[in-house]
Amino acid sequence: MRRIDDDIWVVERPFKLFGAEFGNRMTVIRMADGKLLLHSPVILDPQLRAEVEALGQVAYLLTPNAFHGLHVGQWSATFPHAQIFEARDDRTSSSFLPALELKSVKGMSKLNEVVCYHPASRTLILTDLCFNIGEGVSAWTQFFFSLNGAYNRFGPSRMMRGMIDDQQRLRESITDILSWPFERVIVSHGEVIEHNGQKALRDAFDFLEGSKPHCSHSATSFSLRCG
Repeated sequence: MRRIDDDIWVVERPFKLFGAEFGNRMTVIRMADGKLLLHSPVILDPQLRAEVEALGQVAYLLTPNAFHGLHVGQWSATFPHAQIFEARDDRTSSSFLPALELKSVKGMSKLNEVVCYHPASRTLILTDLCFNIGEGVSAWTQFFFSLNGAYNRFGPSRMMRGMIDDQQRLRESITDILSWPFERVIVSHGEVIEHNGQKALRDAFDFLEGSKPHCSHSATSFSLRCG
């Protein structure tokens, strides 16, 4: 387990897809009541259980999109009093305030992702909306993510872009996410971005700027002015 900031930690585990090894990440957040929320739980083992329990009581398990709920049942069986929240659950929008704010990503219904903002550390927490695969991975992983448009760059992979079913709604969601004053970005796959996270996210989705005519965006945000 690695401490990122006050009341926020990450746990990194191996993960392989189509032979490409690129890791998986769980984020642990200590909430205002001192209890813990686990974002995108990874596989549980005795050592990890001990490390997590040393931080506080596991009270909330968050499945942040359609693909990251594989290990929630294991954690729920171990911590039966923990509440389970899913991206599609309307309760998630307000249940974690003020320690954590959530927004649903629109325009990618198959992904069904909810993104999180931790105001105290100015940290945005993503799951599969963006990848950040860089150096230090195998040659096959480099090749796989190069083909997928996600090697040595922060942003959505071609696979994720293929899930866009409404560019305008996605554009509005990115605008909404950029209203948070985040600096750091945690992703489930790849390196954590420690600085200039807002610019990184804005640049990653600049391909959406042409999704609606007669609109412009400001230099400091992704806010739209449409006529």
